[in-house]
Amino acid sequence: MNINQLPLSEEELQQRALEYRDALVSDGTIHLQLLIFSLEGQLFACSVEDLQETLPLQEIVQLPEMHPAVSGLTNMRGSLLLTFDYE
Repeated sequence: MNINQLPLSEEELQQRALEYRDALVSDGTIHLQLLIFSLEGQLFACSVEDLQETLPLQEIVQLPEMHPAVSGLTNMRGSLLLTFDYE
């Protein structure tokens, strides 16, 4: 999904939920594990199969003279990761 297609309408969310359900049915049993989180008052969910890992929020160090979409740098196990904030 392209980030420009968000947010989805209620009907689109319901349709995607049905598609997930239909794709995950085996032997009459539905197996679905989701990570559900809230961000700025909106609920989001993604399949845990799509996740590599979840971590607590780390300190983000701002960088001078960067594009506004760049939040800064954070440290994950000794590796620096560039972080972004799409608004």
